[in-house]
Amino acid sequence: MFETRSGLRIIATKTSAIALAAIVLTGASISSAASTANAASQAAKLPATVAFLKTAFSDADIQNRMTTGFAIEAFIQLAGAGVTAADLSPAIRAEFTKSIRIFGDHNKSGYLVDSSTHIIKPGLAGKFLYASQVLQAKNSSFQTDVVNALVAQIAADGMVTASKGNAQDIAWVILGLEAERQTVQARRVAIAMMKLQHKDGGFNYDQALTIGGTDVTSIAIQALMAVPFATKASVAKRDKVVAKAVAFLKANTAQQNHFVAWGDVDPNGTAYAIMGLQAAGAPTTRYVLWLKSHLRSDGGIEAPWSQGAGDRYVTAQGYLPLIGKTYVSLLAGK
Repeated sequence: MFETRSGLRIIATKTSAIALAAIVLTGASISSAASTANAASQAAKLPATVAFLKTAFSDADIQNRMTTGFAIEAFIQLAGAGVTAADLSPAIRAEFTKSIRIFGDHNKSGYLVDSSTHIIKPGLAGKFLYASQVLQAKNSSFQTDVVNALVAQIAADGMVTASKGNAQDIAWVILGLEAERQTVQARRVAIAMMKLQHKDGGFNYDQALTIGGTDVTSIAIQALMAVPFATKASVAKRDKVVAKAVAFLKANTAQQNHFVAWGDVDPNGTAYAIMGLQAAGAPTTRYVLWLKSHLRSDGGIEAPWSQGAGDRYVTAQGYLPLIGKTYVSLLAGK
C-alpha cells in the first residue's frame, strides 16, 4: 500500500481518469450513503474532510490492485468519524460482505487473493479484518476464514511467510489479528517483527534495504503498541524497540514538523508519523499543525503533485491524525 513518493505520483496519474468515471457512475449510491450517515458521522470533526473521503474511493477502487489498500484505509479512517458499513453504499458494502468480491471464484481471484500464488495477501487481509471490525461490517464468517488463512501463514518463528520480511505488511497482519482478538497469534507475529528493526531504529518493506522508512516505521510502532504483551520481559523489549523507532522518526524530521521523501514534502509520511508518535506517547503538536496547514478548501489534504487541491491518497491516511486518533485508539474505541 505505501508506495514511494514517485510511486504515488504514478498511481495518482494513472487512476485519476478512472476515479472520476467511477465517481460519476456511482454518484447516486454515494449520495445515498452520505444522506444516511449516522448522528456520530454528522457531528464529526472536520466535516469537509469527511465529505471528501466519502466520495474519494469507490468499490472499483477496492477491486483495483493499485488502489485497494488506499481505498480500504480511507473507509477505516472514516470510522474515526463514526461511519459504519451501514452508512456506505451497497456497492462498497459488498466489497466486505460478498464472497466473490473478497475471495473470487474459479474464474477470477478476489481482491484478497494473490492471483499467481492463490493464497491470501497477508497485509491486505489484516487491513480487511481491521476495517471489518471498526466499520462493524456484517461479515463474521468471512472474518473467520481470513483469520484462519492468516494463521496458516505464520511460521514457527512467528514470521508471516508470504510477507517476506515486509514490516509494513506484517504490521497490518498484527493489527488485523488483534482486531479479531487473536492476541496470542498477534503477539507471536509482533515478537518476530521486532527482529526486523534496522540499526537506525526504523523499519522498512524490504530487508535488503539498510535504512528505515517513515511510513513503515510508523505503522510498525502502532502495531506493537496495539498488542498487550504477556510478560514484563516482552513489554520491556517492545518498549525498547518502540523507543528506537521514535528516535528514528525524530532524527529524520525536517524543520521539526514534517517529513520529506524523494525531494518533496511527505504528507503521507507525516500523517503516519503523527499516529506512530502519538501511539508511543511522544509529542506531535508541531506535526499536526503542519499537516493542518495543508488542508484545502475541498476538505482534502494537499499532495506535492495535486496542484493546490486535496489529494485522495494523502487524505486516506491523514484524517485520523488530524483529529487526534491513531489506529491503536480507533481499535480501542477511543
